Amino acid sequence: MKVKSKREEIADKAAKSTLTGIVLSVVLVFIKGITGIVGNSYALIADAIESASDVVTSLILWMGIRVAARQPDETHPYGHGKAEPIAAIIVASSLFVAAILIAVQSVENMLTPHSIPASFTLWVLAVVVIGKELLFRYVIKISEETESNAVKADAWHH
Repeated sequence: MKVKSKREEIADKAAKSTLTGIVLSVVLVFIKGITGIVGNSYALIADAIESASDVVTSLILWMGIRVAARQPDETHPYGHGKAEPIAAIIVASSLFVAAILIAVQSVENMLTPHSIPASFTLWVLAVVVIGKELLFRYVIKISEETESNAVKADAWHH
């Protein structure tokens, strides 16, 4: 049995928090999407799409963490540690792009008349907000324990 290095243990912890975020985001895509369609809530539908993008960026982060944990080899004698900051840059950039898209879409939605969403969508939104806040707190704690800026970016993405 191979004994894991400290770096591999930290990477495993960071990867686990990222996979937790991926699983929750996949669940939220379906909950928000179905509720948004059934309840006539454009905000929930847009948020479902944003959760789908969370899955993609979290997968990129997860790959970056796994690659960064690899031991040095012939082609990377100093290791693969730069993969994690590169993943963090991608996640941070996607946050910036998402913010712009959400702002543009919000203005468009304010200018377009819509029918009122069903009242039950508010309860779903409340559960989503609480779930995402709990996920944020979990992932930010892991980012502090692992001292990972990439995991911290993922936490703020939640």
